[in-house]
Amino acid sequence: MTIGTIDESQRKAATVAGFSYLFALPPAIFAEFYVRTQLIAFDNAAQTARNIMAHERLFRLGTASNLTVFAVDVVLIVALEIYGAPIFFFELTMGFWLLLRGLPSSGAAPDGTSGSAPAGAV
Repeated sequence: MTIGTIDESQRKAATVAGFSYLFALPPAIFAEFYVRTQLIAFDNAAQTARNIMAHERLFRLGTASNLTVFAVDVVLIVALEIYGAPIFFFELTMGFWLLLRGLPSSGAAPDGTSGSAPAGAV
């Protein structure tokens, strides 16, 4: 087994991927852990709507944070595509298309469950 050398484009792509992770984390944490807990009243849609109307600026900041994370994710996936193309071409391409289509790539269902059938189901 021979180990190939890393060319300059792969080195730059790895640097961009690393910085993309760093830039994506703060807005993601803000949107998912702070904004979400402040606005969403689980099992009470009316209260959630009142919270959003009362804290419109926070809702807009959370939305802007999520959009920022999505934009950085596109940059991240393209950088990973360049860096790992010889090895993980199929996985990276599928991740990119799933991101563009808005499908959950983590295997989680949209309702937050694992998406699998209950234990007693056939």
